[in-house]
Amino acid sequence: MKKVLILNGSPKPEGRTASMLQKLYSGIQYLTDCQYYNVYELNITSCKGCMQCQTLGKCVLPEDDAHRLGIQMASADIIVLGTPVYLRNMSSGLKKLLERNIPIIMDSMAGKIPKPKMQGKKLIYMVSGNTPEPWNWILPETRGALNSVKNAFHYSGAETMASIASCGSQKSELSKKTKRQIEKLSKNILDLTRA
Repeated sequence: MKKVLILNGSPKPEGRTASMLQKLYSGIQYLTDCQYYNVYELNITSCKGCMQCQTLGKCVLPEDDAHRLGIQMASADIIVLGTPVYLRNMSSGLKKLLERNIPIIMDSMAGKIPKPKMQGKKLIYMVSGNTPEPWNWILPETRGALNSVKNAFHYSGAETMASIASCGSQKSELSKKTKRQIEKLSKNILDLTRA
């Protein structure tokens, strides 16, 4: 059975990002080993920039939920990352988690070319924002947030399975288009777990 890790990077537990992720979770939770976390409900200390992870290969800060989620990321087959658009970027909570888990994502030993550590894993990105289409792409709001999450995994060796953007509203209700995209993605994940 494939292991799926869903990371909600939104501080709004009832917001649109959460609605997207919960719809996916409800479509796959009974047929996969699926874990769902809201990073804003976890105890994650900010990266201190000490760079010791580059020489030791692990974060040296006192153990917290970032370490525990790093273990989950390392063992997951599929990682789903959801974030609202904040200043054309991912949310600070998701960024804080990813900064702490660079040693899980890639081997970035000081002075060397990064080596991938997530080969064989699949990544799914879900982004929500208020800027309506097509402005969310013309002005790099959604594109900026999506690229920031993708860039965090640039050297990971993982493969992008899907990207879904839901834009143009402050409501948590999902559009028909977004619902269809998530339903199709749920089916793809279930097909993959059966293979």
